[in-house]
Amino acid sequence: MRQATATTAVAILLLAGCQTVPVQHVQTYSQAFDEASAAGNQLYDGISAKVIQEQAIADARGEQVAAVPTTSGATTIMPAAGPADSAVCPRDGSSNEPYPACFDPARFAPGRLPGEPESLIVRRRALATITTFNDIALRLASGESAEALGVEVRRLGSNASSFAGLSGVGAMAAPLAGLTSDLAAQLATWAETLRADQELRAALNEGSPLIEQLLVALIDDTSIMYALKREQVVAQADALTAQAREIEFDIGDIMAAHAAPQESMVADLAERDLRYNNARQPMGLAFQALAALAGRGGQPFSAQTLDQIDDRLAQLQAIADQYQEQVETLNRYYQALGEYVVMLHEVDQALVTLTASARAPQAITISPAALSQEAIEIRDQARAIQRLLDT
Repeated sequence: MRQATATTAVAILLLAGCQTVPVQHVQTYSQAFDEASAAGNQLYDGISAKVIQEQAIADARGEQVAAVPTTSGATTIMPAAGPADSAVCPRDGSSNEPYPACFDPARFAPGRLPGEPESLIVRRRALATITTFNDIALRLASGESAEALGVEVRRLGSNASSFAGLSGVGAMAAPLAGLTSDLAAQLATWAETLRADQELRAALNEGSPLIEQLLVALIDDTSIMYALKREQVVAQADALTAQAREIEFDIGDIMAAHAAPQESMVADLAERDLRYNNARQPMGLAFQALAALAGRGGQPFSAQTLDQIDDRLAQLQAIADQYQEQVETLNRYYQALGEYVVMLHEVDQALVTLTASARAPQAITISPAALSQEAIEIRDQARAIQRLLDT
């Protein structure tokens, strides 16, 4: 993986009084950030099932006993009252009824997938906040007026203020350890300062350290992401190993029911012995000689016996292939997380320069060549992540 350097970021110096950056360069950089965001969300997709499973377990144990109030302006909206003994809308699947017990509109809010716990939403929201911040800083630094960025500013303010309302309840109890309640409160306060023109530039400068903390939180969170993915894969691998054990017993029963193979069949059994142990070895199962299992039964060892063993070996090999696929999936996810960390560091370097550029009130420009180079580096990391996860 390539290491991001301050040299590249420093190279994007702003030159007052020059021509506006060509639109295609700005678009290229913006598209690179879009790819970066998509790659990050693809990594979060990889742990989504595990996080949802953890949340379901927590719900079943009653560990999530209160809803977090949703704050909008000065109004606090609590969940509508349901049954007398509960003011919380249970999660899908937690009711014994064949239909949902109630409807929670928050589960269908923009930026989240239905059924995803807050612990996953907060990760996606942090990435979206950084992406929108970058978009605004880029467009201001390239000479665009603050008045033209109303939609983006509202989106940024909405994302930044939302962290205070996300409980983060779910897997590992601390889904984004760097996102403390203090940082969430600061982001909410900062969201209120977002204004137009000079105030917007000043607000970006003020919010830059907070965005920096979000980036650091996402980087630090990758260790939790890997732990979640590893736990998910290990559970699947253990289930496959258990299936392999069942086939072992089947083959053992076949061998035990037969007499020792005749000399003419020793080589045939040795070939199956090799296949048998080659399939078992990656799953951590100890070497086991098939010939040692035979000789106790009264049935003659025949070609039909070999066919029975072949049937079981085909099943065992299919399980071994699935096991290896799980191992490779986890290894690719590990590599993709490494690419993600490098990409986030590159994003951090780019944002430092863009924010410094955007704080000037006059229209300024960025070196097109340096901007393109920064875009290429971020885009390449994003595509490396997607290649690893799509394999």
